[in-house]
Amino acid sequence: MQFLGSTDARVGPRSTVKKEEGEHSTRRNLVTLYTELPSEDITLDEFERLALDRLRVLKGIEEFKLRGKSDAEVQSRANELLTKHLEGATNKDTLRNDQLSHYILRLSYSKTPELRKWFVTQECELFKLRFSELLQTADDKAKFLERNNLEYTPVPDSEINKELLHSVTMVLKSMGEKAEVIQDQLASGIYKVPFQMVPDLVANRKVPFQMVPDLVANRKVFLKAGQAYVCQKDLASLGLSDINRKWRDIFPDSDQRLAPMVASLSQRQDKRHNYRNTSKDRHS
Repeated sequence: MQFLGSTDARVGPRSTVKKEEGEHSTRRNLVTLYTELPSEDITLDEFERLALDRLRVLKGIEEFKLRGKSDAEVQSRANELLTKHLEGATNKDTLRNDQLSHYILRLSYSKTPELRKWFVTQECELFKLRFSELLQTADDKAKFLERNNLEYTPVPDSEINKELLHSVTMVLKSMGEKAEVIQDQLASGIYKVPFQMVPDLVANRKVPFQMVPDLVANRKVFLKAGQAYVCQKDLASLGLSDINRKWRDIFPDSDQRLAPMVASLSQRQDKRHNYRNTSKDRHS
């Protein structure tokens, strides 16, 4: 990625975003695993601004979660932050801002294992929020899994029996789902509608349990013979697994000309971390 150009594609106030043809389809591209490095010239001013914009988004989401806000409140806050800091004049500009800001901050947070861990954790949270917000249908989610070559095994019809239904129901009940809602959705999903219309509560994909450690740790998935049966509403975990396996060891080396700016950006996290530890000590 080069940073020596003179153009700045983000122009005009963010409040006047154009509504483009196929807008929803384009915005679904914001749910990404960032597998393609951007290659364009940008100014140093834009380099710093995009990094700070994404940092404000990630820290804003983190702070809302630390305050114990509900999932709906965190989702709403994330939308506000993304609109305020990374929204472009067009959908194309928004995608550009997102891609560049991700890789610039990824570069800035490659300094230490602690910084890399913080960055990956916060990006995973942003990914989950976007997955839930922008991929709302079974078809959207299936296309995302296919586009990113995420591995899973479809649960064959021969495996869908009363025992499986009962086991998945017990898992969902333990998560606070209402029993009658679970039974109705499972039954309608499996027996009355085609695969593309399967509701969120149907476990129609299975993966080795180690691929979804977040679901296993939180007891949000049914396990059998080393396989985790993943519901539609939890498919984001397959993307999280891919992120955690690949990103932690793939951080770019920074150009020496950018070293002072990169160091300045990462130090913002170090100072914040030290401040939090000092505050805890004072109140302990």
